[in-house]
Amino acid sequence: MQRQRRQRRAGRREFLKGLGLSAAAMPFIPMLESRAGGQAFPLRLVVFCTTTGMTGRYPDNWAPVGTVDDFTMSPILAPLSGGDTVSGVEISNLVGDCQFLQGVDMASYYDSPNVGGHPRGMGSILTGTPIMDGSMFSGGGNETAGWAGGITVDQEVANIIGQDTPFSSLELGVDNFGGVEHLRYVLSYKGEAQPLPVESDPYAAFDRIFGDLALNPEQMARLRAERLSVIDFLDRDLARIDSRVSAADRNKIEAHVDAVRGIEQRLTNGVGANCEVPDIPGGLNPNSNAAFPEVGRAQMDMLVAALACGVTNVGSIMWGGAPYGNDFSWVDGVSGNDTFHSLSHAATNNAGAQDQLEAISRWYTQQFAYFVQRLKDIPEGDGTLLDNTMVLWVTENARSNNHSGNNMPYVIAGRAGGSLTPGRFLTYDSVPHNQLLVSVCQAMGHGIEQFGDPQYGSGGLVGLV
Repeated sequence: MQRQRRQRRAGRREFLKGLGLSAAAMPFIPMLESRAGGQAFPLRLVVFCTTTGMTGRYPDNWAPVGTVDDFTMSPILAPLSGGDTVSGVEISNLVGDCQFLQGVDMASYYDSPNVGGHPRGMGSILTGTPIMDGSMFSGGGNETAGWAGGITVDQEVANIIGQDTPFSSLELGVDNFGGVEHLRYVLSYKGEAQPLPVESDPYAAFDRIFGDLALNPEQMARLRAERLSVIDFLDRDLARIDSRVSAADRNKIEAHVDAVRGIEQRLTNGVGANCEVPDIPGGLNPNSNAAFPEVGRAQMDMLVAALACGVTNVGSIMWGGAPYGNDFSWVDGVSGNDTFHSLSHAATNNAGAQDQLEAISRWYTQQFAYFVQRLKDIPEGDGTLLDNTMVLWVTENARSNNHSGNNMPYVIAGRAGGSLTPGRFLTYDSVPHNQLLVSVCQAMGHGIEQFGDPQYGSGGLVGLV
């Protein structure tokens, strides 16, 4: 597939060069190619992963109540209704920007070697395949296992929409310093047994992502003006050759002129126009449990900025290893006497523990709302950055005290350039989550009908895209 895509690109390059375009046009050919499909702004995909699952009361305290278009938020999801201020950002009513899914099962999870519910979930959640047999890892189960058995959906999408950006994808984390030592610390895979490390140090992430973009406003304005000047020259170049070609080639030129105008719009009032290098506070200790909220905010801010600046079109943020073993004493209603993981195994009738778990899950909803709100607050053309983005919120287990992989909690924010219709509560009847992964690809313009292990079905989720 990649070879075919390179051949198509080479064909366009040769076509334009053969028409006698000046050398000034050549750096913009990849941008012309990315615009040829008619999408004025790039599509983006973000995976927002909170680990350790939901409460023992799930799904009753998580699921919305009502019908597809007429529903109310649950106690855990209530922050998406607006009214909270999270890290200085006022959260508007985001329910109309989200879709909520019920009845989607992570079927591949149950066919994985039993090395504990959390590692099994992490290996299946974005791959749609069971984790591999092997002797590399052990955990809370009675078997051993190898790595995940396939590419994750974010990397599949990055192979489609991430090839013309400085980073094909970014994998950020919060207090997740296990590297690629174990399944529990990994979210993304380039392929079977090809784990990608998560960067959990915000200072290292900043240097890697924005080291070459730390320009002051005057420098950025000058760079944008220079690019627009070349675009204007390219526009005249295309007009000059228009009268010297056949009708068929003239149609191709008109398509490229259209693309040039799209690039100009993106440079003037779109990608890069709202590019601001984030201000990361000093003195954070990424290894400190107490710094968990601030590090999370810094990582979210960097991912938002990377998308707005055109540094990447695909990213993920993973909150802690799976399971996460630290306490959440900074959350109202959480005592801090027990770790998140120990609370997660409390019996469903343990009201004190379940109330604390609900408070933690609600806090995670606030963080998700913060991230979505930041995307929504950035203008892009006639809409916002959120309009051209799909944010998929996942976790590796449903009910944490029984490590369930059935009826998983999924929230999707954004419109993916018009492919998604938010503001809905969609329910399904025990469909495999591979269909969700297919829908993610389709929303990103990747027209596949199957993702992951084919034994878990094909096609997308009905009505989602």
